[in-house]
Amino acid sequence: MPSDSDWPEIWPEIPESDPVRKYILLVLWQAQTDQATELIIGRLESTGVSVRYKVDGRWYTLSPFPAKIRPDVVTRLQSMAGITGDVREGSLDETAGNVRLKWTVRMTTPDEEFILFPQPNTP
Repeated sequence: MPSDSDWPEIWPEIPESDPVRKYILLVLWQAQTDQATELIIGRLESTGVSVRYKVDGRWYTLSPFPAKIRPDVVTRLQSMAGITGDVREGSLDETAGNVRLKWTVRMTTPDEEFILFPQPNTP
């Protein structure tokens, strides 16, 4: 898990006016830094929305985010991954600090889980 001193490296590049994008990139950055092979953004639950990722076959759970922002997270994640209309899979390619975040994003419907898989980084 990255230390608190690692987090500021990615913040300057992400505008304060886009907190949802910042949250998504932070979660992806943490999962990728920890070498996750899968990340799941859960369905809407009464306790919030779960986020978990798998490293070496073991699942790690992050603090859930508030249920009221899930529609914004879904919309922004779909946009970042190029998921539109009937398309159910997309590719996200962003940079956070000096880390290139390349993930495949899969969904069945916006109300269900989003499953993300890292893509190999190529120069």
